[in-house]
Amino acid sequence: MNKHAFTEQSHEMFYWIGFLMADGNVYIQRRFKKHGPTEKPSWDTRYKLSIGLQSRDKGHLEKFSRFMGCDPDKKVRYEQNNRAVRIEFESRDLIESVMHYGIVPKKSLTAKPINIPEEYARSFILGYYDGDGNFSKATCQTATVVIDGSEGVLEYIKKHLQKYLHFESRVAPNRSIFRLGIWGALKVQAVLDYLYNGNETLCLERKYNQYRSFVDGFTLSPYHSQFSRAMGK
Repeated sequence: MNKHAFTEQSHEMFYWIGFLMADGNVYIQRRFKKHGPTEKPSWDTRYKLSIGLQSRDKGHLEKFSRFMGCDPDKKVRYEQNNRAVRIEFESRDLIESVMHYGIVPKKSLTAKPINIPEEYARSFILGYYDGDGNFSKATCQTATVVIDGSEGVLEYIKKHLQKYLHFESRVAPNRSIFRLGIWGALKVQAVLDYLYNGNETLCLERKYNQYRSFVDGFTLSPYHSQFSRAMGK
């Protein structure tokens, strides 16, 4: 395992930071360890990172395993009667690296991105969308993107999209968490074009295929110029 996978900044690294902030779990557990009969017991701290997904997304965990320098066949395991897959790593260095960007234990309600360079924000947001976002369409002219999470994460995403794509979205309470909603085919395609551009090999294949199917049935017009400006074209 590459314990330093999150120390060399890149689009791939920040994609996984976003995905972990959405779907990853960090555990820091103090354990009371008993030794031999003549030795004093002591406290030990366990640092663990875990991701669990539906089995249909097994390939994505295999991709993460390779990013971490591990053999997917040995690292990714099935559980829940093959309905789910999970990958786990134990390393203090690894946990401290991801915590530097805001991935902390029990983060569902409190998570907030920190130390994300502007040039990598788009990849971070795509990773988060792949973890806790959802795309749906009723027709080729009607589409919705919703992203769930903490208020801190969603306000970060909202402000970034507003800055680069120049339209408003809304963050509102949704049961115990918050939800960012983007409605309308033009806005949805502008957002997804912006996030996927140059990141096609990083993303969750299932959601990317949904996006491509939508794009193939819809022609972008008014928001294309905004997208072009955001990408520096």
